[in-house]
Amino acid sequence: MQFKVLTVALIEAAKPSSKEYEIRDLRVPKLALVVGRQRKSFRFVSRMPGAKSTRHLINEYPRGASAEEAVKALAEAREIAAQWTDQVKLGLNPKQLANQKRMHEALVVRATFRSVFTDFLETLPHRKRARTAHKDIRLLTRELLDEDRNPFLNKPIETVAVEDIERLLDALLIRQCQSTARIVFWQLNKFFRWIRKQGRLKLYNVHVNPLDFLEREDYCESGKRDRHLSAAELRSVWHVIAKFGYPLGPYYVMLLFTGQRKSEVAGARWSEIDLVSGTWTIPGHRYKTGTAQLVALPEPLVQLLTHLRAHRGNSGDLVFSHTGGATQMNGFSKAVARLRKQVALEFAKQNPGVALPHWVLHDWRRTTRTRLAALGVPIHVAKLIMGHVKEGMDKVYDQYTYLAQMRQALERWSKYIMSLSEELLPAWFRAKSNLKLPGHQNMGDWSNA
Repeated sequence: MQFKVLTVALIEAAKPSSKEYEIRDLRVPKLALVVGRQRKSFRFVSRMPGAKSTRHLINEYPRGASAEEAVKALAEAREIAAQWTDQVKLGLNPKQLANQKRMHEALVVRATFRSVFTDFLETLPHRKRARTAHKDIRLLTRELLDEDRNPFLNKPIETVAVEDIERLLDALLIRQCQSTARIVFWQLNKFFRWIRKQGRLKLYNVHVNPLDFLEREDYCESGKRDRHLSAAELRSVWHVIAKFGYPLGPYYVMLLFTGQRKSEVAGARWSEIDLVSGTWTIPGHRYKTGTAQLVALPEPLVQLLTHLRAHRGNSGDLVFSHTGGATQMNGFSKAVARLRKQVALEFAKQNPGVALPHWVLHDWRRTTRTRLAALGVPIHVAKLIMGHVKEGMDKVYDQYTYLAQMRQALERWSKYIMSLSEELLPAWFRAKSNLKLPGHQNMGDWSNA
């Protein structure tokens, strides 16, 4: 056995031998060049935990390599040998770790939306009611397996979020492909339910159906929606949601007070909220436009969030959660159905003989925008509240945030909502509030819900 500083010149000069011999590297002591009759290779000389051999192949020295390739091969061998040395010191087996990494990388590649959805398409002809399966497969292949139309095509399936689905469906509506949007919505819903069945759930690590956060009516009805709630309808909504327990009650209040989208509020995180400055910064990757959205929180909402932070004791980062902030809420379809039922009962009680037209949660956002105009909020401020990007030269030259103006507008909006009902305010709305709404009593403490 020889001990020398390995160089390309030394390796090239090493003479082949019918009996293998080693040249140990003085720079990385556990690295050895092994020279045989027909090949030269780099090996790691050490006993790995759980392994019998003390010689482990790192890589082959390339035959007829250029000077650059030879230098690169030696450098890579030294780097790997140094890493393996550190891992062995920690009681780890580098070979096992490398195999686990390769298996995980292969699974990640295999578990992209493209590959998993392709597997799902193969099941469609064999399902019950498969009369239109082949037609649906052609449509879904065109809309969901085309990189130009589906931006999340090659994302790992576990990272596909509701924002991704929403952008894709909205793009279909912009293209005026209403019937296509309806089919894509229903098939994606079936797809994520198929994934979450036993066996595939563990394989793909998908625990939430993103379609649960979207409402069917937004994509499965013809024509553009113009529904917004009247004052009487808002009164019934506020009367009901102010009595709801955590997490749905506070979720509905934040949705109504801020005018943001359902999925953005449902995914709100404490790390995004500054209760001192009263701001909520929604990062671009969670926002529909792809850019960060700064939301000015009205005083009642700051009080609500402060109350939740102090009393709920969530260990996770999510504001609204059934699992202590660890995972996002799900089951929205059933929850919204229950909400509609209770609002309808309250509306019938307050307005005998008057029918309540159907509404969806997204209509609250449209109501917020409409009512802001009615309250005299300047159009450019209302647009910023709704997250609509600045247009034309304003986008280039007007870099002012309008935070104070947005806060003032949402203060007026929240005050308007809370003044609609004769019922009393929740416990989180304290008497010290500068809104000073008279004639309201306590409606219960959400910290004990």
